[in-house]
Amino acid sequence: DGQQTHDKMEALLQALQPQIYDHCGCRKQELMRYIDQIGLQNDEVFCDIGYNGSIQYCIELLTDIKLDGKYFEVYDRKIKLDCKKEGFLSTGGNMTYGYGGLLETIFSAPHGGVVCYDNCEPQLFNDNKTRIDILNRIHDGIIEFCLKWHELNRKGTLDISRDTVREMVMRFLKEPTLEEAKYGLEVPFDNGSEEALENITWFNENRIKNGRILECYNRSYWKEAFLRMLADSQYAGLLKYLSE
Repeated sequence: DGQQTHDKMEALLQALQPQIYDHCGCRKQELMRYIDQIGLQNDEVFCDIGYNGSIQYCIELLTDIKLDGKYFEVYDRKIKLDCKKEGFLSTGGNMTYGYGGLLETIFSAPHGGVVCYDNCEPQLFNDNKTRIDILNRIHDGIIEFCLKWHELNRKGTLDISRDTVREMVMRFLKEPTLEEAKYGLEVPFDNGSEEALENITWFNENRIKNGRILECYNRSYWKEAFLRMLADSQYAGLLKYLSE
């Protein structure tokens, strides 16, 4: 029962409120010292993948500094946050909605996220080595592509129109090639601990063979890639169960 679970969680958080405030108070002071050190000012650009500007909004509440949010995409959501934000792909178009797990892995930096600040130094999450290695390969591949492209087009630039990027991104998300779909098998999606690493497509042949295809499909963060791989596998006949 969703409401019953909600009520239990609300009661738990209220009971823990003093401890939460004590902990957050210290963390807030550390964060504010870091913000003071970097000299954050009004109208400076705040960059993130997306999608509703919640981190930007929280920073503005803490500091009274108004930032200029630039995102890969800004979603149209029921909860409207009062901060200046613009998406590169769209602002409110929700073009990439439902592909969060995929986009978060592609755009992740090859190190753990910041969990706190200590003497104005960011303390990073001790991320999984497999994940870090894969992300380093992604970033190295991007740099290698740019260098080779520059060698072949010394008089050109890497400028590309927004419409072209939109077309390329949506083709990749919705119509992946088999090679692209297999990318989703390799990259782990980190749910917060090494025990919770998952791949993006959830194409698990052992589970599919044991009749758990719906479970795999429903847990997939990139369903188009799952279907592409299924169509190319010995289990292609099971596609009919996902279209009914």
